[in-house]
Amino acid sequence: MELDLSDLSSIRHFAASFQENYESLSVLINNAGVMIPPYSRTKDGFELQFGSNHLGHFALTGLLLPRILSTPKSRVVTLSSLAAINGYIDFENLNGENGYKPMKYYGQSKLANLLFARELQNKFNQHGATPISVACHPGLSHTNLMSRGSGKPINRFVHFLSKTITQPASMGALPTLYAASEPALTGGEYIGPDGKKSRKGFPRKDEIIDTLYNEETSKRLWDISETLTEVKYRFTERMTPK
Repeated sequence: MELDLSDLSSIRHFAASFQENYESLSVLINNAGVMIPPYSRTKDGFELQFGSNHLGHFALTGLLLPRILSTPKSRVVTLSSLAAINGYIDFENLNGENGYKPMKYYGQSKLANLLFARELQNKFNQHGATPISVACHPGLSHTNLMSRGSGKPINRFVHFLSKTITQPASMGALPTLYAASEPALTGGEYIGPDGKKSRKGFPRKDEIIDTLYNEETSKRLWDISETLTEVKYRFTERMTPK
């Protein structure tokens, strides 16, 4: 099914079509992303990285929430990044209109992913809902993400350098698979590689989420996200399978 995470109308159409055609949703993996593009905006006027990486997933999850809530043992997996460590939610300049640095805004979007995942778990707990929300990150993985949103192959030198310091994409995918399937997870965890500085390796819980998570920032981000996307999370609306 076609879905453009940088376009709220596309997200709404996708969610409506999904709920018309499917009665359950066991796992939602929020994995779309763009990295360090030149300054640009989504169709709805949001800075591209914040709009696609965070707001798009926030809206999609909220619109699919009835199916998630009505599916036993369902879970939401949201991909963050090592860039979240230096991330900062600039509430006074979310759109980068008063100064834009690509990496700063990538870090902002990835911190937003992490905060969203933990805050969603908090809300599941508060409402006595059974789904779980787990965050994860791939460490340093060799992908085409650094093409800066162009879709073109990355520079040959950058490609060579990337391969020397990163792990294969297949290894980078393991934290996502672990977050989506490990029975022992209870929600709110952050899964990443177990190697030095979480750059490479096999999946394990990354405790840095306890340092990066801030309750006040997360709640403010949640409220602003609902306002910007016009998607309100309703934890009491559960769809009964036909």
